[in-house]
Amino acid sequence: MLMKMPMASNVVCWLLAPSSPDACENGGSSVAMLAFIGTLVSQGALNSEQLIRISSPLLYFGAGITASVLAAAASYFANLGISHQSTRRDNRYDEPFVRDNADSLVGLKWANRSKVAGVICVLASIGLFITGLVSAKGAFSILTPQTKQSQDK
Repeated sequence: MLMKMPMASNVVCWLLAPSSPDACENGGSSVAMLAFIGTLVSQGALNSEQLIRISSPLLYFGAGITASVLAAAASYFANLGISHQSTRRDNRYDEPFVRDNADSLVGLKWANRSKVAGVICVLASIGLFITGLVSAKGAFSILTPQTKQSQDK
């Protein structure tokens, strides 16, 4: 039995999903917008003003993808900081048996900063996705079907 190969966008979503599911929404929106714009341009249905206006939501979706990737990187660095803290602690034979030291607290500090940065990036990605949707709605509202008379001119 032959296996279907997953599409590249599905593979990216699968890789980023645990830490940044918003990359899939922004990426899928970008691909859909590019296909839609490409179809309209190939049919000559857009003038230059409409093309500029309908392309602007792609900037929001692209920025949302960037924020999602930054959130994934922040989650990696948070885990790296937690690992650093855990492996650098002092082991003692009296209670408490494991104690933080100056080196382990550096890892904890970077882990906490990375967590905050990750949350900010995820919220930014969601905000950019919503802004892209609103922008796309406004851009689609300017598209009016051209009548046969206006095409003949």
